[in-house]
Amino acid sequence: MNKFSWVLSPALTIFSVTGFASAPIYQTPEFNDKSGHLSMMYICGVIGEKGDYDSRAIATVAAATSKMGITEKKSGQLMGDALTWWEASHEQYDITAMWEGSCKEPINNMRRMYLNK
Repeated sequence: MNKFSWVLSPALTIFSVTGFASAPIYQTPEFNDKSGHLSMMYICGVIGEKGDYDSRAIATVAAATSKMGITEKKSGQLMGDALTWWEASHEQYDITAMWEGSCKEPINNMRRMYLNK
């Protein structure tokens, strides 16, 4: 199991089932892969902040992925795609349910694993 799998397993269940309803064009291949763990990490960061659930969610994702070896450039592209997803798709989902059921725990796991918090 890769290093992203166990952190985001709950999130992928909902995300894989719902997919990208009206998929915009993304910069990164990770956002075109419906089973991608990495894209969900960034989506969870955006949901946390844009949904007012966790004001440090994006910073947590950025810091954790940096420690995972993701370059700053790639991280910026992934974050751009996550913001594109939010603008194009967030109204099609129950964002509160996604946060509570799929994002809150993975964000906390990232803090604990990569940021020692």
